[in-house]
Amino acid sequence: MASLDVTRRTLLGTIACGLAATSGLTARAEDAWPSRMVRLISPYGPGGSNDISLRLLAEEFGRSLQQQFIVENKPGAGIRIANDMVAHAPGDGYTILYVAAPYATAEALFGKLTYDRKDLQPVAMAVIAPLFLIISADAPFKTLPELIAYGKAL
Repeated sequence: MASLDVTRRTLLGTIACGLAATSGLTARAEDAWPSRMVRLISPYGPGGSNDISLRLLAEEFGRSLQQQFIVENKPGAGIRIANDMVAHAPGDGYTILYVAAPYATAEALFGKLTYDRKDLQPVAMAVIAPLFLIISADAPFKTLPELIAYGKAL
C-alpha cells in the first residue's frame, strides 16, 4: 500500500475526531485513547477515493498510535446507512465516520433522517480532492456557461 505523507499537525488534527467523540463522557485517567481497535467507517464502497484515502490514514494512524485502525465500508442509502450507524454508536471515540461533502446535504436531499445531525460533529478536514466536469469531445457545449445554457434549453 502506498505511503501517506502526513505532518504531525495534520495527524493530530485528524485524530481530534476520535477525541471529540468522547467529549460527553467522563474521562478516566487510566484509559489512554486509543486503548483498543478504532473503527473508521466509510459510507462508500471499497476502491473509491474515499476508501483509498481512509485506508492510507488508517495505516498511518495505526503506525503512529500503536493501535489497530480498521476501515469498514457501509455503503448505501445515499450515505445514510453509515451516518446512522455512527450517530447511534457509543460516543467513545472508537467509531469514526469518514464522510465527504454530501453529508451536509443529506437532510435536504432525503428529508427526515433516522438520526439527528446534532449527534455527529465534524472535527477535521482530512483530504482536499478536486472534482472535474468532463464531457465527450463531441458534446454540444465546451464551457460551464455553455453547459448551463444547454441544460436550460432542454
